Amino acid sequence: PNCLPPARTFPLACKATMAARSSAPVSSTVAVTFPSETFPTSCSRATSFFGRFGDIARIDMTLASTAGRVLVTFFDMRAADQVLREMKGSAESFPPSSHDFTSIKIAASAFAQLPTAFTGFQQFGEISGVSIAGEEMIVEFYDMRAAQQATMVVPGCRARRVAEAVAASQGHLRHDDENERAAGKAVAAAAATAAAAAAA
Repeated sequence: PNCLPPARTFPLACKATMAARSSAPVSSTVAVTFPSETFPTSCSRATSFFGRFGDIARIDMTLASTAGRVLVTFFDMRAADQVLREMKGSAESFPPSSHDFTSIKIAASAFAQLPTAFTGFQQFGEISGVSIAGEEMIVEFYDMRAAQQATMVVPGCRARRVAEAVAASQGHLRHDDENERAAGKAVAAAAATAAAAAAA
């Protein structure tokens, strides 16, 4: 959060720090399996039970009769993390809906045109991470409401959907694997050259 630029360009001093902070997608949805004797039999009871963890975006009980599971989506991902910690063994992270997002992106050109009155993205809510992807800055919020508000208020600010974040993460993994294989080939080639020179 301290790296958010007050100027209208991405500061070079912050780029290395931003790039090191990966934008790995985190779900605000959890799936909780209840024993039959403690299963919340209505949406209102489920809301009462999970409301102690944080503000609830939606509750899905379609798996209740077949699997005894309740899907709960919180606005703030930290609430979902708390459920996972306190209900370890019966709760697990669940893939977010395609329309959920806690990250936004803005191009350098759009960022440069923001008015001087713009004080930074922290005005919308707490920030979990910032990174640079090409010519875009990616800002991750803990709360999806903050990300939604930013896209509505800041010109040129767009949602970074989950599918896009997953694809970017997989791309980084493939890039790392390619670099590792290339490095391995280089080491093997160097060793072969050294062995040939020794034999001669």
